[in-house]
Amino acid sequence: MSLINSKTYTVAVIGQPNCGKTTLFNALTGSNQNVGNWPGVTVERKSGEFVLEGAKILLQDLPGTYSLIPWSADETVSREYLFTQNYDAVINIIEAPHLERQLYLTFQLLTLGVPLIVAVNMMDELELEGKLLDTSRLAELLGVPVVAMSARLGKGIDTLKTELGALLAVPADDTSIGNRKKTLAQLAESPEMVLLTTVEKLMEEDPEFMVRVRKDNPNVKPMTTALLYLLGDTGMKCYTEISITQTTDQSLSEAVKKIIVAKSEYCLKKKASETVNVDEYTAREFGIWLYGAARGITRECIRLRKDHDYGRKNRSALIDKVVLHPALGIPVFLGVMFLLFQLTFTVGDFLIGYLEAGLSALQELSGQLEPEWLAALISDGILGGSGNVLLLTPYIFIMFLLLSFLEDSGYMARIAFVTDHVMHRLGLHGRAFIPLVMGFGCNVPAIMAIRTLDNEKDKLKASLMIPFMSCSARLPVYVLFAGAFFGKSAGLVVFSMYLAGIAAGILTGWLLSKTLIREKSEGVIMELPPYRMPLVKNMLLSSWTRTKSYIIKAGTIILGLSMVLWLLSYFPEQGEGSILAVLGRGLSWIFRPLGFDWIMTVGLITGFVAKEVVISTLGILHAGSDLATLLPSIMTPATALAYLV
Repeated sequence: MSLINSKTYTVAVIGQPNCGKTTLFNALTGSNQNVGNWPGVTVERKSGEFVLEGAKILLQDLPGTYSLIPWSADETVSREYLFTQNYDAVINIIEAPHLERQLYLTFQLLTLGVPLIVAVNMMDELELEGKLLDTSRLAELLGVPVVAMSARLGKGIDTLKTELGALLAVPADDTSIGNRKKTLAQLAESPEMVLLTTVEKLMEEDPEFMVRVRKDNPNVKPMTTALLYLLGDTGMKCYTEISITQTTDQSLSEAVKKIIVAKSEYCLKKKASETVNVDEYTAREFGIWLYGAARGITRECIRLRKDHDYGRKNRSALIDKVVLHPALGIPVFLGVMFLLFQLTFTVGDFLIGYLEAGLSALQELSGQLEPEWLAALISDGILGGSGNVLLLTPYIFIMFLLLSFLEDSGYMARIAFVTDHVMHRLGLHGRAFIPLVMGFGCNVPAIMAIRTLDNEKDKLKASLMIPFMSCSARLPVYVLFAGAFFGKSAGLVVFSMYLAGIAAGILTGWLLSKTLIREKSEGVIMELPPYRMPLVKNMLLSSWTRTKSYIIKAGTIILGLSMVLWLLSYFPEQGEGSILAVLGRGLSWIFRPLGFDWIMTVGLITGFVAKEVVISTLGILHAGSDLATLLPSIMTPATALAYLV
């Protein structure tokens, strides 16, 4: 059978955090969603399309989740999608080097009874560890197709497409779930499997119970309900009706009463203490059972090569001894960031000279146009405004390139780990540092990323701290003033500005933790991804995507604002008699103690719209002059620092 060309097939991509979902999503759809070698990159569902055998495939990239029992908002997004939305198949991505841990989610997905493909990603890393995976045996044990791949290297993508096409071409039915029951039964003949089968059967025999379940979760099968219930899930309202404390409730159905009795008998068979909490004990034992089954599969499907080299692991351990050291971790992080800004200026200064020459030539050429107002508009308004912003593009691209290296290498997650004890003093945990770091790129997605935090007060506190992080929109202003006033020390100055923002954010968090939000954050378990050598292609693509956004902003929003600002500075009389001059002088008394004139005051006001517009405003009001040369002649370094702050 083949796919129907006129139909759109929906496929969900799910896996544990940092398993490569977004990398695969980009490879299949051609999208440029942000990827990184650290957990929590995907915090919301993303959609993309591609064509397979003439049919349209709508791909849904779901946030990473360790289980169908959610512990955070992003995990809830994934669960609700699988339980409530319409889709034709699921791709479950698992990491080859961590097969045993990743299969915990796979077992839960098997119970859904939907067409499922297991994509074993990062096969290149498994090979570096000197291990081989028997994908045929894994597919036999799981009862679903298994594809070996390395998404970041582009290996196995075509095989995955072929398997997906074959899976979608077969009409979906419930026969596969029967095969998967047998698969789970084969994994471990145990009291757990007996209880799971019993509870599933009893739930099927109670139609009213399943009606309540499917009212809000139409995709859930009795086996899914049974397994998650036995694992301790209380997320669905119906689960709270099956509690050991309700054995005396006469309104319970016979099936529900039998489920409670079955759990009690299970605990007796396991020789549990008479005083044990039956629900908690059962949940713990079922978790152990599933991980035990995963361990058995891993041992059967993975074997070591004789020429196994442990050198890579030893090198990673040596690096972690330094970057994760309680005393050295934060100084190393600060040193890395300082080096990042120094490299940004060193390389950027070399490139920007060519752009400055080109901009000057264009301004000189446009100044010869007629009439005079058109020449002034192009030379001073467009080139003097947007041109000065675009002039700083090399610095922006280089900084994003270096940040991409840190993200893809795995160092970003280490930063969250080493700052955990500092964050705890603010009533937060290390995971909250990830949105703060994202704030260096843009505050908006950073605030969106706080959804990965579990506690509402943590979210509020982090959202109030993020605006102090210096986003990429402020970087052009930093670069211009630091380069103009501080020469070779420009990198140190920009680094200091970022540190000042971090310090202000930390101070805000500390004050909130001592006054309005006193609740202390609970600890968090973080997964540290392995170190990986970033691919140049991915780094360039990620950097270009971010830089392109900056260029588009300069060519649209900032260009439009530049033209409006030029009109306000040109009419009714150019210069001191313009509308902007009147507005600036009316407000300049507020900032006069800091040494700001009316032009600098207008720049601050327009900066509320977009930080880059500050440069555009100064360029227009100074009639298209070279700001890097002009600024040191009209203000002192102290005034420049005050302006940056």
